Amino acid sequence: MSFLAFRLRPAIVINTTRRRLFASKTVVVDRQLPSPPPPSRKRWIWAGAGVGAVVWAVGLGAALNHQRLSSSVVHGTLFTVKYDPRVIALVGDRVNYADSWPWIGGTTNERVCILYQDELATNGGQ
Repeated sequence: MSFLAFRLRPAIVINTTRRRLFASKTVVVDRQLPSPPPPSRKRWIWAGAGVGAVVWAVGLGAALNHQRLSSSVVHGTLFTVKYDPRVIALVGDRVNYADSWPWIGGTTNERVCILYQDELATNGGQ
């Protein structure tokens, strides 16, 4: 053992002993506990964003459907089906939309394929 290590050895032993004495004692601090953090608003923000996205998508779908429903192609086709004598002979004279708010799927261009459902058919034919 070197001279320096021999001289420092008692200080190391004393520090280690002192550390053990303090480590075994439980120190109780008598003070008020801190208040818990406020509840996170992330859940409400994400829920609001989700509801907003759903409302936006439904509104956009309704607006686009209304635009298709009020197009001249759909009006002209319904007018032809209602008032053309050849179509009246085939389909009947009571032709109108099935719902008060019909859904127009696809695009409305000059090449339209419209499906009509016959109310008088027993099997709900189209």
